[in-house]
Amino acid sequence: MELINEIDAIKAELAELERTEVKIALFGQPGAGKSSLINSIIGQGVANTGARTDVTTGAEVYVHNGVRFVDLPGYGTARFTANEWLEQFNPEQYDMFLCVFSGKFHESDTVLFRELQAKNKVCVFVRSKADEIWDQGKSITESKEDIAQDVNGQVGKTVKTFFISNRTGEGVEALYTVIEDNLNAAKRVRFIMAGDAKSKEFLMEKKAV
Repeated sequence: MELINEIDAIKAELAELERTEVKIALFGQPGAGKSSLINSIIGQGVANTGARTDVTTGAEVYVHNGVRFVDLPGYGTARFTANEWLEQFNPEQYDMFLCVFSGKFHESDTVLFRELQAKNKVCVFVRSKADEIWDQGKSITESKEDIAQDVNGQVGKTVKTFFISNRTGEGVEALYTVIEDNLNAAKRVRFIMAGDAKSKEFLMEKKAV
C-alpha cells in the first residue's frame, strides 16, 4: 500500500510538472539575433521551425517542451504606445525578460527596463554577436567594458551584461545559469528538461531530473 501511495504521489508530481510552463520574453533591436539566441539556449533550431506569429500583436512565439519564448515587438512605437504595449503584453505573465542588443543600446530599451524594474521583473541584458565586437585601437576586453559601462549609464544602475556569440557559443552557459537561478523550483526543473546540456554539470542536472 505504501508503494502504491508513493507511485501515486510521483504521478501527481509529474502531472503538475507537465502543466508547468516557463515564459521568457525577449525585447530589443530587430536583427540583434534573438531567434539565434533562443536556438542556442535550447540547443535546437526551434526558432527556425517552431515560430508562430500572433497576427494581432506581431509577437513571435516559440514553444519547446514547456518553455515559451516570446519575441516582443518594439516598445513605445507608432504601433504600440508605451501604455498600449504594457496593456497588450502584460509583463506580469513572464518569468523574466532578456534585453537583446547588438549595436548601441536604445533609449526605448532603457525606458522599458525601468518599467519592468518598477514591477520587480527580472531583466537580463544580452549583448549578442560578441564575436563581431571590434574597436580600432582597443582590446576586446576594453571594448566589452565600454559596452557594459554604456548599458549601466543608460539604465542608471550597475547591471551585468552577458556577452553572447551564437556562432561560437561564447557566454551561452553563463546565460543559461542565470536563467536557471531566477526560476522557482518547478520552473527550473522544466527549463532543465527542455534545454541543452551546456556542460558536464548541466548534463548531471539533466540526468538527475
